[in-house]
Amino acid sequence: MMSSSPIHKRLKTVYTKTVDNFLLIVSMSLAIAATIVMATSNPNDLTDRIQALNHSYCYISLVGLFLATAVTAYVLQRPRAVYLTDYACFRAPHNYRVPSASFAEHAHQESHISERSIRFLTRLLERSGLGEETSLPPISCYLEAHKHHTLEDAREEAELVVFSAVDDLLARTGVDPAAIDVVVVNCSGFCPTPSMADMVASRYKMRSDIRSIHLSGMGCSAGLVSIELSKNLLQAMPTVRGH
Repeated sequence: MMSSSPIHKRLKTVYTKTVDNFLLIVSMSLAIAATIVMATSNPNDLTDRIQALNHSYCYISLVGLFLATAVTAYVLQRPRAVYLTDYACFRAPHNYRVPSASFAEHAHQESHISERSIRFLTRLLERSGLGEETSLPPISCYLEAHKHHTLEDAREEAELVVFSAVDDLLARTGVDPAAIDVVVVNCSGFCPTPSMADMVASRYKMRSDIRSIHLSGMGCSAGLVSIELSKNLLQAMPTVRGH
């Protein structure tokens, strides 16, 4: 696993803060510069300069001051920016591959699936965009597979997918698991106890105060829900480190 030096982490933090608050930094710098000029100027000279200004210049100055104030207020009130810096996907072993022809043949061998259901599944498979590299866990290749599924099989499948993806992501980014503030795990139907989010936090020895959330039972659309939830949590947490 890659490791980031303390200097690299500090530079990354400074860069992130600078980009997120660029307009605020510029506005504050201009305000400080104007304050210093006024403080170091002679009151009489300052009065003479103000009196020497024509009306158009005063108007432009007032407009500029208003715009600077508006920009500063916007920067202070806007939500914290959240970025996706990297991601990882699980790629199943080759022996997990189930081509569409194999799926259809297997479905015909299942006594509890009617011919009408098989035709529907075949059409659905053709229109869903799933390719010939689509994979299923080995237990699904058994005849009457629903009779052989166990909680342990489901847990092993979930751990294989989730832990492999997390291992890959941590290796790419070099993020220390102890620096992670939020863990959101989404699964269409599997909801074990302890939750998968707790399993991730325990395996990677994350902090005890980590925010861990497990979403389940909402289908594939919960993937978008989990992303939105992660963004909202990162924006709302005042001391978040950004992971």
